[in-house]
Amino acid sequence: MDFKAAYLAHAEQDLKAATVLYDAGIYGLVLYHCQQAAEKAAKAYLADRGVITGKTHVVSPIMRARLLHGDPVPEVQHLVECVDELEEYVSDVRYPYEVHRGEYKPPDDVYSKGMADEALTMARNVVDAARVAVETD
Repeated sequence: MDFKAAYLAHAEQDLKAATVLYDAGIYGLVLYHCQQAAEKAAKAYLADRGVITGKTHVVSPIMRARLLHGDPVPEVQHLVECVDELEEYVSDVRYPYEVHRGEYKPPDDVYSKGMADEALTMARNVVDAARVAVETD
């Protein structure tokens, strides 16, 4: 299995984990796994275009620099926007959220089902785009 296929397979596992967590009502971790799915799928998508990103959680700037120069394709612009929005969930959703100084809430008391719905949609868009790119080689 090459880099693209391995990252895509791992992205699909993260998306599956997000779906299982969604069904269990654990929305904070849904957001995290959606971010992870989008990140890994974006890395596969970039690798399909000859760009290897290395180990970083923030890939949207790389996508902007490598994919959106000149006259960007609207579908690619949307893909970059999805990755960018999901990057917000790379770490904060995994830890208790400080509401006020010294007062904390678990992530699932802060992040909603609606946020999880949006994140799942964005992650699916990125994974689907990467799958099409990788499988048409």
